[in-house]
Amino acid sequence: MFYRYVCSKQKYSIMVTKVKDVNGKLSHNDKKAASILCDKFSQVFVNHESENISGMSFPCIASSDVTFVDELFTEDVYRNLCLLNPSKSTGPDSVHPHLLNNCADILAAPLTCLFAKSLQENCLPEEWKLANIMPLFKKGSKLDPENYRPVSLTSVPCKIMDLSSETIWQSTY
Repeated sequence: MFYRYVCSKQKYSIMVTKVKDVNGKLSHNDKKAASILCDKFSQVFVNHESENISGMSFPCIASSDVTFVDELFTEDVYRNLCLLNPSKSTGPDSVHPHLLNNCADILAAPLTCLFAKSLQENCLPEEWKLANIMPLFKKGSKLDPENYRPVSLTSVPCKIMDLSSETIWQSTY
């Protein structure tokens, strides 16, 4: 009874086990259900790699500005780390918000250096460019893949960099 009570209070949703494919057949295993949802979700996303981005320019921070960025950035990174919700999910890099939140005072400075270097070189670590796509049930029949929407779980440190860099760009440029 205790286990059932604890499970009823958890926020985890039931995993998708069966959905109908385009022919109306039910998936017989998790791999088939994932394939059906993947096909459905791929219709929603746009492939940005096929777009021409050669003419785009990204703002760059000069190496002499890195110390200015570090001083301004560290406080903002620390504040954003403290505001993380520890109950949120991890991204594909498996860095949990709970860890970042509890160790904000220790991790703010190293993350600031990493963020400043990424901004200076206009590049992100490859792991930060990945996302885990999870199906989120909306309403209706749970067998219909149309009733799920894709939610992307991205890297938490990358989100912190994005939030913190807004302050940098506003004050620098």
